[in-house]
Amino acid sequence: MHVAVIGAGLAGVCSAFELASAGHQVTVVERHAGVAAEGSFANGGLLAGAYTAAWQAPGLPTRLLAPVQSGGWGWQALRPSVWSPWWRQRQHRRSPRQAASRAALLALSRLSRARLDELTLRWSLAREQAEGLLVLLRTERELAQLRAGLDWLAEQGVAHHCVDAEGARAIEPGLSTEPGLHAALHFPGDAAANSRQFVHQLKTEAQALGVRWLFQHEVTGLAGAHGGGPLQLSLAGSREPVPPARAGAPVPLLSVDAVVLCAAQGAPALLQSLGVRLPAVVHSACSFTAPLRLEDGLLDLTPRAAILDQRQQISIARQGDRVRVAGGVRPGVQLGRPPAADMRRLYRVLDDWFPGAAHTSRSLEWCGPRLAVTDGLPLIGPSGVPGVWLNTAHGASGWTLACGAAQQLAAQISQQPAPVDPAPFALERLR
Repeated sequence: MHVAVIGAGLAGVCSAFELASAGHQVTVVERHAGVAAEGSFANGGLLAGAYTAAWQAPGLPTRLLAPVQSGGWGWQALRPSVWSPWWRQRQHRRSPRQAASRAALLALSRLSRARLDELTLRWSLAREQAEGLLVLLRTERELAQLRAGLDWLAEQGVAHHCVDAEGARAIEPGLSTEPGLHAALHFPGDAAANSRQFVHQLKTEAQALGVRWLFQHEVTGLAGAHGGGPLQLSLAGSREPVPPARAGAPVPLLSVDAVVLCAAQGAPALLQSLGVRLPAVVHSACSFTAPLRLEDGLLDLTPRAAILDQRQQISIARQGDRVRVAGGVRPGVQLGRPPAADMRRLYRVLDDWFPGAAHTSRSLEWCGPRLAVTDGLPLIGPSGVPGVWLNTAHGASGWTLACGAAQQLAAQISQQPAPVDPAPFALERLR
């Protein structure tokens, strides 16, 4: 089939690669000039399969509902259309479905990590990666709140260790003694890695398989979805239906057999035009990336792998000779320079745990959008509209789940057995 993939972030590039590997003709439509230009540009860099499965992703937008004094936005700051889906999410977390959600996320994250490692080995891809995730807990109460998840991880055979402050500093010698540190959870199977670097490398491999890229094109409409024939994507600037353009020429209209929606922005509106309404919210997260101080005598003061401040829900991730600090969730779409208040929180957390470890005066700041639905699981599979498929709404877990979600999607489109039970990720679960 000829499949159009809308969006060239992590989900879109991975989907294009897997579909092309399965023998499909693939065209990727992206409104920006290159891959990984929005939510995938400078994410936290965590490959946090164990943590994601047990507690449904660091930075999940429940912080939108948290009190202002603890770094949230507070209920009063949000319209009901924004906070009501997250109230339903909180209720879901207390329901019997949570166990099934956890198992599904763990299976998908394991599939994803295995595929990432396979592709890295196959092509000897350069990957700025550091193994291990250390979750920092300031109080006994924070540890107690995670006990149920830890018990579940033990039942699943997931390697993890609870260590005291001294044990945490044995794993991360650069941790400051100033902040109160009660304990830490170590997940040796989780990691930190540079997702944007991987996406650019995977684009090259996908292109070698014949994937076509239409950058600086935006999908403005989708016709033919209920007619049983080819689907027609109207692209920005198109006025009249015309045949597909030859390679390299402007394409006002694209005729395909199937469409995969991967973009965070625009996907809900495009689906709504087809009669499909998503209980989803677009929100924005922030990060900064700074060069580490690697001068003589300072090497042991820098982070070695991935760290998560559980209270603040801010991550610190080693990426080669740089560090990325990410967190801070706000409703709506914000691109470009992040809010100053959010950035102050990120800098403060890095300074709390690794004072003087980075040249923060030379940092690059970023803010980008994410899409998530009410139960925190991604949407992977059919949309309910013939020929229109979903691989979106990964929330804070896009990097953790990217390779596995793309494999899952490609198998379903190719009418092959899905590697993971598709039901927990189907749109039907939300109806």
